[in-house]
Amino acid sequence: AEYYARRALEVSPTNALAHELLGVCYLQAGDYPTAAAEFQETIARSPSARDYLMLGQAQWGMKKTDAARRSAAQALAMDPMNTEAHEFLSHRQAHPE
Repeated sequence: AEYYARRALEVSPTNALAHELLGVCYLQAGDYPTAAAEFQETIARSPSARDYLMLGQAQWGMKKTDAARRSAAQALAMDPMNTEAHEFLSHRQAHPE
């Protein structure tokens, strides 16, 4: 997936979906700073609740707990029925760090 996302960005550097896919790859690999940067690129081009939530997950991995909560809250503001964002916030409140 990472290979194809990089290839897509070679052709179209502003491709939000390719940035999102790279962010997911980095998030799964535990490279939270790089994942966060990719999700921020995605949000700058095509903001979505999903991307704000994934940004929050990356921020949490970097121990940026306040930023992670703000990102998850933004996901909920965009999609109040987003169960993943509700779970993320409720779990983080129960387990602050």
